[in-house]
Amino acid sequence: SEKVYDVVNQLFPEQVIRLDQDIVTSNKRVDGVFEQFANKSKKILVGTQIISKGLNYPDITLIGVINVDNLFTIPDFRVEERAVQLLTQFLGRGGRFDKPCQMIIQTYNPDNPVFEIVRSGDLEKFYRETLEKRRLLGYPPFVKLVRILLDGAKMEELMNCAYKLVESLKSNANNDKVLGPTVAPISKIKNRYRVQIILK
Repeated sequence: SEKVYDVVNQLFPEQVIRLDQDIVTSNKRVDGVFEQFANKSKKILVGTQIISKGLNYPDITLIGVINVDNLFTIPDFRVEERAVQLLTQFLGRGGRFDKPCQMIIQTYNPDNPVFEIVRSGDLEKFYRETLEKRRLLGYPPFVKLVRILLDGAKMEELMNCAYKLVESLKSNANNDKVLGPTVAPISKIKNRYRVQIILK
């Protein structure tokens, strides 16, 4: 968001304000950002997912979503659901008070069905299709998932331990019910590596 802010600020000097984790240090600062945007002293708001919730201003007529493809890199069966939810929330920030709004999405994969769902607003169809996919692939709500998270100071030792645990689990369950081990989505916290195993 900082880089986007810099570029947009060059194109529209003195018209841009930023809202992201660096700025959200207090409620007073957040209120100050919203106040400048509401009174139109700043006409462009650049930020992270924080701005997808709660904005209700009549003159939002253009929304840009940058680098949306990052949403789809998370190894989670709910990733499409989360993307639809987030993009629908963004789109809901504009087009209020009878003013039309356009949303431009930066993507390397414009044929992703998520974008058509958001464009059409057919959330019921998305719900039915998602439920059927989950039924066929064996994901909640049709099965329960258990995530076992291991952490350790040395990745090699951690993976060795994880493989032994997987072998033990597989001897007590069907092979297709034990997934992993894999590196966790957040692979390291405070110099400790993280590995996960999923049980269906």
